[in-house]
Amino acid sequence: MTNVFHRIMLGIALVAVAILVAPGAYADSLAVSTDRFSYDGVVNVYDTLADAQAGTNPLGGPYDIPSYTSGGTTYDGRDLGLFIVQDAGYYWTDANIFLTAWYYTTNQSGAEYSGSGNPNNTNTGFLQMYDQDSSTETALTGGWNSALNEFVLYLAGANATYPSVLDPQDYARLWPAPTLGGAGSISAGTFHTYEFALTATFANTATLNGAGLYEINEDPTSVLGHITGIFENSTDNNFYVFNYTLSMENWAFDQGNAALNGDLTPSYFAGGVVPEPMTLSILGIGLSGMAFSALRARRRQ
Repeated sequence: MTNVFHRIMLGIALVAVAILVAPGAYADSLAVSTDRFSYDGVVNVYDTLADAQAGTNPLGGPYDIPSYTSGGTTYDGRDLGLFIVQDAGYYWTDANIFLTAWYYTTNQSGAEYSGSGNPNNTNTGFLQMYDQDSSTETALTGGWNSALNEFVLYLAGANATYPSVLDPQDYARLWPAPTLGGAGSISAGTFHTYEFALTATFANTATLNGAGLYEINEDPTSVLGHITGIFENSTDNNFYVFNYTLSMENWAFDQGNAALNGDLTPSYFAGGVVPEPMTLSILGIGLSGMAFSALRARRRQ
């Protein structure tokens, strides 16, 4: 039954991606900046890239991102920072960045961006895909639905490396599960592949700006999506297959003005209107990720 379930979910995802990257589905300009989301999920470890690609002969796993409790609330995953710009006329014309939002703090002594007092400021569960010039990108699509209250985004790439000789401002890190804590250097390596997909829903509708894009400057109310890929660790040379799903469970947002000394800014989303099949495809990908999470929860019981 489990194998049948996996095949169904994989089929949904593959069909969704096929629709998504079809010609004409790309929105020419987009910009996204948000720290509102979080991610949770599992990592499996392999000895070779071939085993990681085939999902055979694992060295260990699945290892779930540990939960933590802060202020009486238990958080299952990690806060996520997202910054995507593609030819949108901003101070960066190309950038693909998604990473653990480690920089927030509850320390009011002026230690902005230090992460001091932040339970997320740990190597455990950490993720960093920082491609400043989008040179590792293989696919990027995104924009608004026709009602202008739902934003979809799909990003895929390969061979993002830390440290990078060609792009010294690029960084690639992933939690070397099941290690807890440790120096940041032990999580450095290469994303052989990565994929990021989301559908974010808003209470209000986006409005047209002077650049001809529809934009909104507020946090979304819900999200579906995933972050997946294969990462090679440069310290132990193992291959880590990660499968994370997105949610709104966010420590920094819950802290309100205590996070970053009151400088937790609203999200910003901008883009054109994309064909409806793209919206449906991202939704399909998100649902397959939710189904994976549900299956994982059943296995824990």
